[in-house]
Amino acid sequence: LELRTGDRLLDLGADLTWSTHQMARCGLDCCAVDINHHLSVGRLFEAHSGVVYHRVRANMRDVPFRAGIFDVILAMNALHHAERIEPVAANIARMLKRGGRLAFVEPYCATEEAKAAFGRAQIEAGISEQTYLLHEWHRAFVDAGLRLHVMRVSDSFSAIYERADGAD
Repeated sequence: LELRTGDRLLDLGADLTWSTHQMARCGLDCCAVDINHHLSVGRLFEAHSGVVYHRVRANMRDVPFRAGIFDVILAMNALHHAERIEPVAANIARMLKRGGRLAFVEPYCATEEAKAAFGRAQIEAGISEQTYLLHEWHRAFVDAGLRLHVMRVSDSFSAIYERADGAD
């Protein structure tokens, strides 16, 4: 990610904010976003380390930050909870500075059958669970104005996308 002290980092789907706290400890100006009530756990991390970061309860689809404000957006196993990835990808691209990067780790499916079965138990319990085929993940980010920087496919899809220089 080529992080530099003072970079602004948005941690989407931050849940308990552990990753946000770790990045803030490295000197980044961090903001944790999640729709759930777990963000308050961040106060414990802050009290323990003295490192302060922002916490915002919001839906990742329409996080209300200014355009071009973040150097890095991090999403660790969070994007597949969005009802649709396209509006989330568009909002991510909107919030990134030119040359800013999105880093994520997400589940993916290799077949339409696996995609249809993904998260069935969680869906039945009322949890939003979606995933995509690799080309669908990729297409959502490219259509939003991001370009692939690096990726790794194993039992998950890990990638870094960069906001293209010509993106609006």
